[in-house]
Amino acid sequence: MGLLTMDDGIVNWGEHTEVEETNHALMAISSSNELGDQEAQILAYSQAVKKLEAQLVTFQKQQLSLNEKLTFQANEIYEKDEKLKRYRRIGMKAVKEKEQLQKTLDSWKDSSKNL
Repeated sequence: MGLLTMDDGIVNWGEHTEVEETNHALMAISSSNELGDQEAQILAYSQAVKKLEAQLVTFQKQQLSLNEKLTFQANEIYEKDEKLKRYRRIGMKAVKEKEQLQKTLDSWKDSSKNL
Protein backbone atom coordinates (compact mmCIF):
# COMPACT_ATOMS: atom_id res chain seq x y z
CA MET A 1 0.00 0.00 0.00
CA GLY A 2 1.40 3.41 -0.89
CA LEU A 3 1.06 6.13 1.69
CA LEU A 4 2.59 9.53 1.91
CA THR A 5 4.70 10.26 4.96
CA MET A 6 7.01 13.09 5.77
CA ASP A 7 10.16 12.59 7.77
CA ASP A 8 12.11 15.75 8.48
CA GLY A 9 10.55 17.47 5.50
CA ILE A 10 11.30 14.57 3.08
CA VAL A 11 8.30 13.10 1.27
CA ASN A 12 8.27 9.28 1.23
CA TRP A 13 5.89 7.51 -1.14
CA GLY A 14 7.25 4.12 -0.18
CA GLU A 15 5.49 1.05 1.08
CA HIS A 16 4.42 1.03 4.73
CA THR A 17 4.02 -1.83 7.13
CA GLU A 18 0.82 -2.65 8.98
CA VAL A 19 2.21 -0.99 12.09
CA GLU A 20 2.68 2.24 10.18
CA GLU A 21 -0.84 1.93 8.76
CA THR A 22 -2.13 1.52 12.31
CA ASN A 23 -0.20 4.61 13.33
CA HIS A 24 -1.83 6.53 10.46
CA ALA A 25 -5.23 5.24 11.57
CA LEU A 26 -4.50 6.48 15.09
CA MET A 27 -3.49 9.82 13.63
CA ALA A 28 -6.82 9.95 11.81
CA ILE A 29 -8.65 9.19 15.06
CA SER A 30 -6.60 11.86 16.82
CA SER A 31 -7.49 14.25 14.04
CA SER A 32 -11.16 13.38 14.42
CA ASN A 33 -10.79 13.95 18.19
CA GLU A 34 -9.46 17.40 17.41
CA LEU A 35 -12.54 17.98 15.28
CA GLY A 36 -14.65 16.72 18.17
CA ASP A 37 -12.84 19.14 20.47
CA GLN A 38 -13.52 21.95 18.02
CA GLU A 39 -17.17 20.94 17.80
CA ALA A 40 -17.33 20.86 21.60
CA GLN A 41 -15.77 24.32 21.72
CA ILE A 42 -18.25 25.57 19.14
CA LEU A 43 -21.11 24.03 21.11
CA ALA A 44 -19.83 25.60 24.34
CA TYR A 45 -19.48 28.94 22.57
CA SER A 46 -23.00 28.64 21.16
CA GLN A 47 -24.39 27.87 24.60
CA ALA A 48 -22.49 30.81 26.09
CA VAL A 49 -23.88 33.08 23.37
CA LYS A 50 -27.42 31.83 24.07
CA LYS A 51 -26.95 32.50 27.80
CA LEU A 52 -25.66 35.98 27.05
CA GLU A 53 -28.57 36.63 24.71
CA ALA A 54 -30.99 35.50 27.44
CA GLN A 55 -29.26 37.81 29.92
CA LEU A 56 -29.48 40.63 27.41
CA VAL A 57 -33.22 40.07 27.02
CA THR A 58 -33.59 40.04 30.82
CA PHE A 59 -31.57 43.25 31.15
CA GLN A 60 -33.59 44.90 28.38
CA LYS A 61 -36.83 43.98 30.16
CA GLN A 62 -35.44 45.34 33.41
CA GLN A 63 -34.36 48.52 31.67
CA LEU A 64 -37.81 48.92 30.14
CA SER A 65 -39.40 48.39 33.55
CA LEU A 66 -37.06 50.93 35.14
CA ASN A 67 -37.73 53.42 32.35
CA GLU A 68 -41.47 53.02 32.91
CA LYS A 69 -40.99 53.58 36.65
CA LEU A 70 -38.85 56.65 35.99
CA THR A 71 -41.45 58.04 33.60
CA PHE A 72 -44.19 57.43 36.15
CA GLN A 73 -42.17 59.09 38.92
CA ALA A 74 -41.28 62.01 36.65
CA ASN A 75 -44.98 62.52 35.93
CA GLU A 76 -45.79 62.38 39.65
CA ILE A 77 -43.10 64.97 40.38
CA TYR A 78 -44.38 67.20 37.58
CA GLU A 79 -47.95 66.98 38.90
CA LYS A 80 -46.82 67.77 42.46
CA ASP A 81 -44.73 70.67 41.18
CA GLU A 82 -47.74 72.05 39.32
CA LYS A 83 -49.86 71.74 42.49
CA LEU A 84 -47.20 73.59 44.47
CA LYS A 85 -47.12 76.36 41.87
CA ARG A 86 -50.91 76.63 42.00
CA TYR A 87 -50.92 76.73 45.82
CA ARG A 88 -48.15 79.32 45.76
CA ARG A 89 -50.21 81.50 43.39
CA ILE A 90 -53.27 81.06 45.62
CA GLY A 91 -51.18 81.93 48.68
CA MET A 92 -49.73 85.03 47.02
CA LYS A 93 -53.21 86.10 45.93
CA ALA A 94 -54.49 85.58 49.49
CA VAL A 95 -51.62 87.69 50.89
CA LYS A 96 -52.43 90.49 48.43
CA GLU A 97 -56.13 90.33 49.33
CA LYS A 98 -55.22 90.41 53.02
CA GLU A 99 -53.00 93.47 52.44
CA GLN A 100 -55.80 95.20 50.52
CA LEU A 101 -58.33 94.36 53.24
CA GLN A 102 -55.90 95.63 55.87
CA LYS A 103 -55.49 98.88 53.94
CA THR A 104 -59.26 99.21 53.64
CA LEU A 105 -59.70 98.52 57.34
CA ASP A 106 -56.96 101.02 58.22
CA SER A 107 -58.56 103.68 56.02
CA TRP A 108 -61.97 103.05 57.68
CA LYS A 109 -60.35 103.34 61.11
CA ASP A 110 -58.75 106.64 60.09
CA SER A 111 -61.99 107.96 58.65
CA SER A 112 -63.96 106.90 61.75
CA LYS A 113 -61.50 108.76 63.98
CA ASN A 114 -62.20 111.91 62.02
CA LEU A 115 -65.95 111.65 62.67
